[in-house]
Amino acid sequence: MKEPRQRTGTEPIPDHLSAAPESSPPAAPRTVRSAAYIGLACFAGAFLLYLATWMRVQPWDSIAYTARALGNPLLSERFLSTAWFHPHHLLYVPLAALFGHVLPPGDAGPLASFAPLLLLSSLAGAGCVGLAGWIAHRATGRRSTAVFAAAALALTNAVWIYSTIVEVMMPALCFLLLGVALAFGRSHRHAVAAGLAIGLAVLLHQIVVLFAVALTLALALPARGALRRPGSARRFAAAWIALAVGVYAWAAVAHQGLRSPVEIARWTLAAGERSESSRLSLAGMAWQSARTLCEALITQTPVARRADPAAWPWMLAITLVLAVLAGGMVLAWRRRNAAGSSPDAGVALRGLAWGALATAAFIAWFQPRTLDYWVYVVACLMLLAGIGAMGSRGAGGRVGALAWPALVLLGGVNFGYRALPALDPENAPYADLLRFSAGRLRAGDCLWIGPRDASLEDALVALPFFAQVDTRVAGNDRAPWMPGGLARGAPRSGARPAVPCAGRVFATANALAQLEAQRGERIAAEPQGSMRGVPVFRLGERAGIATPARPDTLSGGTAP
Repeated sequence: MKEPRQRTGTEPIPDHLSAAPESSPPAAPRTVRSAAYIGLACFAGAFLLYLATWMRVQPWDSIAYTARALGNPLLSERFLSTAWFHPHHLLYVPLAALFGHVLPPGDAGPLASFAPLLLLSSLAGAGCVGLAGWIAHRATGRRSTAVFAAAALALTNAVWIYSTIVEVMMPALCFLLLGVALAFGRSHRHAVAAGLAIGLAVLLHQIVVLFAVALTLALALPARGALRRPGSARRFAAAWIALAVGVYAWAAVAHQGLRSPVEIARWTLAAGERSESSRLSLAGMAWQSARTLCEALITQTPVARRADPAAWPWMLAITLVLAVLAGGMVLAWRRRNAAGSSPDAGVALRGLAWGALATAAFIAWFQPRTLDYWVYVVACLMLLAGIGAMGSRGAGGRVGALAWPALVLLGGVNFGYRALPALDPENAPYADLLRFSAGRLRAGDCLWIGPRDASLEDALVALPFFAQVDTRVAGNDRAPWMPGGLARGAPRSGARPAVPCAGRVFATANALAQLEAQRGERIAAEPQGSMRGVPVFRLGERAGIATPARPDTLSGGTAP
């Protein structure tokens, strides 16, 4: 009888023998514990960084969200961005209000009013970094890869920005990465928990729905050798769809008073009119997308000074960062089925990659110049690139040799050119408006700006919030620079009727012309100087100009 041939250990194992068994024990407790320690360390480091670099320059939306969460009477429910339930980030303002209630703002310092919601952003941003470290460690089993992937995500410009201002992106991204981390598990309970986390991410920012769909497809089509229980994808999809659809339907019916499915759909997808696809060519979309994606990676502030020798670190940094990003993504794709210590990591990471690509394509078509949206894409790409660059050997060694220098330059340039200047309140886009109001306006005054005063749009939130000056647009609160009902400065439908102003009344030259046209007579006015080149006048005591109803007690932010 023929003797069986002895294996030498060098022959390839047949596919039918190399396939994974039907069931397998979960990852070793030591591996999970090590990943948890790495994740906590990354969380702590990122949290301290973000606390130390809170931006003193809070933009329009940050002021609007804070005003609504704190119940500012001049701004609450006035614009779409100050609505209690915003259809594009439905649960953010309620979450922010909860933080403002549990941790009320202080009464001193330039960031006193923003502090509770800044803390929310920093906690969520640090949570993203900790989850990135946990995911990278579970995917590769290597501590250096976990630290690098977490640091790369933490120091990315967009992630750093939105972890140090009041915004919705970091809480949504945190729940997105939590869902990805939970998707590593193989049980039905893991699938349901992951779906609920993704559903919360969708409710915090609507654009995350593309990641939810991509993860559902990845779980439904698992990678070769992955160990999945039948029905995990169905349970995952049912969890996030039921949560997101249920809460949206409740908000539309109970809060908005909508009745028909058409009305609910129109309210839910109200951002459609903001699309730039009709105004940009295909080449324009690609160019704007590339520029904004680079800005999401590393600040482009030094580009204007590229002839300055002091800007050379930026040139070197952007070159190395893009090289590591591209190389890391290629290596991550090549090793997509080698999931290290977690056999199912490849499934979750594949869904994350699909989601990033789908989201990038949508943003490029919809609003390629909006940095807010690109943060999800660049954060996921940096996580995947970090896993690929530092978790691979061979070709990965050459990419890995560039990785740490690129990381140091990335953090240094973003800190020196963007984070450090943002610590100075004088760099706020509304600082000049507050200087003007400090010498001429006081709490309770009214300021009318005209339909042609586009340069004063920031005054619509900055002056009511910081100076408690009721600022409105003459001519039915509409202006050519406020297209459509979703423009930041456009009022919400169903505005309260106007009542005469109890304080002094001021108006720009254009607003004064509008008010005189409405009254059919001239209004006595005294020049008060100019804001951003726009003349401002104080109207006579008997002007009788109407302004929106408001409580007698005014409250707002602390001016920087």
